[in-house]
Amino acid sequence: MEGPIPHPAPALPVLATAGRHFVSLFGLCAGPIIVRMTRPLANLALCSLIAALLGGGCGRYPRPWDRPLGDDLASPSEPPPAGYPDDLPKDVRVLMPKKIVIHPLTGRRTLDGDGNPSGFEVRIKALDSFGDPTKALGRFRFTLYAFRHHAANRRGDQLAVWDEDLSKARRNRRHWDPIFQTYKFDLQWDRGLSVGQVFILEAYFAGDHTEQLFDERSFSVQE
Repeated sequence: MEGPIPHPAPALPVLATAGRHFVSLFGLCAGPIIVRMTRPLANLALCSLIAALLGGGCGRYPRPWDRPLGDDLASPSEPPPAGYPDDLPKDVRVLMPKKIVIHPLTGRRTLDGDGNPSGFEVRIKALDSFGDPTKALGRFRFTLYAFRHHAANRRGDQLAVWDEDLSKARRNRRHWDPIFQTYKFDLQWDRGLSVGQVFILEAYFAGDHTEQLFDERSFSVQE
């Protein structure tokens, strides 16, 4: 009389015994399931299960970097689509940027080597889930519009677009102001600037582990 079939070691998910042609499947129920099979059928089942285990992994969503920055950034009336931050631990996600703010100091004129206005300064503050300043590793896009003083829609013609890539640590640190805890950008503008001139600025941020963020602010050019 044949004795009881010994259970294989729990560390092995699949076992086919050549002598008795058995296949043991683990993880499908509380205990192993023993199925008596002929050699060809056992080989076929074993190959099919291994292929399913190896090929059934979870696919990864595309990152924001897989798409051009401007192609999927909507207007303020249609918020930009969310990114894919779910691959980070919860305690890390809460410290990632959840909001960007165009700082009130935005608008100060920058000067070239001859002392002539060459553009203006933009400052961005990134805030985490607690509302505290945090670093933002990713890319910014700034869009400048004319300001219409006597119109229901104050946003006038689009004047310029700037892209700033802060996805590398060295460049990110170069733009960081530890005193104001903001990012500082000197945007070049060669059309001339007069003190008091008003514009509307839109700022977008796309990070590899954050949602895509947006802010808008009107500002006047300062000395």
